[in-house]
Amino acid sequence: MNDKPALLGGTPLLENDAGIVQPSIGRYTDDALMDRLRSILESNMVTNGPTVRELERDMASYLEVDDVAAVSSCTLGLTLAIQAAGLAGKKIILPSFTIAATANAAYWNGCQPVFVDVDLDTFNISTDHLAELVSEDIGAIMPVHVFGNPCPIDEVQAIADRHGIPVVYDAAQGFGARYQGERLGRFGRWEVFSGSPTKHFTSLEGGFVASNDPELIRMVRLTRNYGVLPNYDCVLQGLNARMPETNAAVGLAIMPHTDEFIANRNGYAALYQRLLAEVPGLTFQQLTPDVESSYNYLGIMVEPAQFGITNRELAEALE
Repeated sequence: MNDKPALLGGTPLLENDAGIVQPSIGRYTDDALMDRLRSILESNMVTNGPTVRELERDMASYLEVDDVAAVSSCTLGLTLAIQAAGLAGKKIILPSFTIAATANAAYWNGCQPVFVDVDLDTFNISTDHLAELVSEDIGAIMPVHVFGNPCPIDEVQAIADRHGIPVVYDAAQGFGARYQGERLGRFGRWEVFSGSPTKHFTSLEGGFVASNDPELIRMVRLTRNYGVLPNYDCVLQGLNARMPETNAAVGLAIMPHTDEFIANRNGYAALYQRLLAEVPGLTFQQLTPDVESSYNYLGIMVEPAQFGITNRELAEALE
């Protein structure tokens, strides 16, 4: 082995690319799951049926919340939850460092995003800047648990309480993470999780609105099905955001292993940080005090002047 990456003239260590994301779905295609999938297909009840309801119940129990509404994606979960909470058309504070889906959900509701800076150590919402931005015309604060690192929930809630503003969470990457010993899901008015293939828990695709507010969950269930009642009366504008039964079956097979995934990821993250601690120009995302991150991703900051190449060049070199 030479001491140069292939990018700088060295020999590649692997013949094939090592994918940055490798979902664990294949490990769970045992007879039990395949039999369940076959049963779903043979029943012809393939959308929003008993398997989805079972996953919703199991997830609510795992998160220790009153209820969970499953939808077809986290983005649509956020979109429908904003509508259900009566926040459409209002200003919503959200972090300047997040996936576009966070802002898209606000835009689809006619909301005006107000971007708050993030803390350079934790990558999460800066409570100092948040306190400066909050005003009487803000409808809600929507923090993100970046890479599965829970944000400073108590500080955010204290700022919101002083101004009578609700807090709602994009918890896409935080499923199973803990804040002060409690799993995410029960904080704020609602938290929305993702089950996409890039997550440590996956239902192939999907989103999950968790809340202790029964009316909000009822509204999400209504609007995920076009906003129509069982008699097909349309009572408000909705979308087709239903979760297929097959997705729920995969989620039910994988969800019991979530804590194992998180423990493994925390172990690997600690190993990387210990072995790379002395490398100049590399720093890692710091965890919020008194949390357990899901480590959906391990965030690294690269200072090119000290490290020698940029973060983009490092990514290319690692490929």
